[in-house]
Amino acid sequence: MDHILEVEHLKMYFGGVKAVDDLSFYVKQNELLGVIGPNGSGKTTMFNALTGVYKPTDGKITFNGADITGQPLDSMVHHGISRTFQNLRVFKAMTVLDNIMIGDSKNIKTNLLDAVIRTPKFRKYERESREKARELLSLLGLSKWEKEYVGSLPYGIQKRIEFARAVIVDPDLLLLDEPAAGLNSKEAENLMELILYVKEKMGFAVILIDHNMKIMMSSAERILVMESGRELAVGLPVEIQNDPNVINAYLGGE
Repeated sequence: MDHILEVEHLKMYFGGVKAVDDLSFYVKQNELLGVIGPNGSGKTTMFNALTGVYKPTDGKITFNGADITGQPLDSMVHHGISRTFQNLRVFKAMTVLDNIMIGDSKNIKTNLLDAVIRTPKFRKYERESREKARELLSLLGLSKWEKEYVGSLPYGIQKRIEFARAVIVDPDLLLLDEPAAGLNSKEAENLMELILYVKEKMGFAVILIDHNMKIMMSSAERILVMESGRELAVGLPVEIQNDPNVINAYLGGE
């Protein structure tokens, strides 16, 4: 199937507020779909409805041919979906390596007793997870900070660590919610180059929300524009740049 994700008539209502209102779209295998729109247009709510943070009011979400509508957040990683959040969510009192290894917990097939008494089975999975995390740190240029506590590192490095933790699960689809927020223009460009490099290296699809239009127009293969919870436009970056409705609603007119 060419479409890894299909969203049909998705609705997310909070009382009388229609945060997401009859939204339909798809994501192709290995595609980067950008999502833009004014603040309050429903972008993050859509992410939350897709990933089980919220149970959709209505609609259908199909991923890799399976109906995952309304399934809880903790089940998504087992389907092959990973995500980051708007606000940085790293464990600042833990080392970089430990932060990454936490992301790989779904692949550790042991129980609490194994962990407490450190059985050979637990040590085997821990060793494999550590090796996998170190390979990823090398890929992302983070190896020299492996033993550093995350809270002592610059914000831009912490953003890379959060991204690494999201991709160590080997996702088929990665949802990135404003990964460049809080970064200067150079840091944002460097992070986006890294995301694109790892995406091609590992072969996953991406849905990217970001307000950095330079990054979005140069990185996304298609762009979905949202307004008031609905689709305003969808198309190639050049089509979106020249769409009069988009210009008036989001890019600022003449």
